[in-house]
Amino acid sequence: MRDTWAGRCQRCGKRVGAYTMSFFNTELICFDCVARERAHPQYAAAHAAELAAVERGDFNFPGTGCPNDLYQNYSNESDEE
Repeated sequence: MRDTWAGRCQRCGKRVGAYTMSFFNTELICFDCVARERAHPQYAAAHAAELAAVERGDFNFPGTGCPNDLYQNYSNESDEE
């Protein structure tokens, strides 16, 4: 998994100036992808797993794994350079 920001969402490829890390994995994602994540049925469990990891001192928790359907429907939304 890429761990540095290159100006593009690591999930959808869109060029953006702001990002955050996914709760499902270590991808750096745009806020459109964050909204999709938060709407996903597995989000609450992923968020709870992250919180539990931090509470036990694991500050490098890799996540529970991103559901495949969060990668679908990106027919190449990334913008042209």
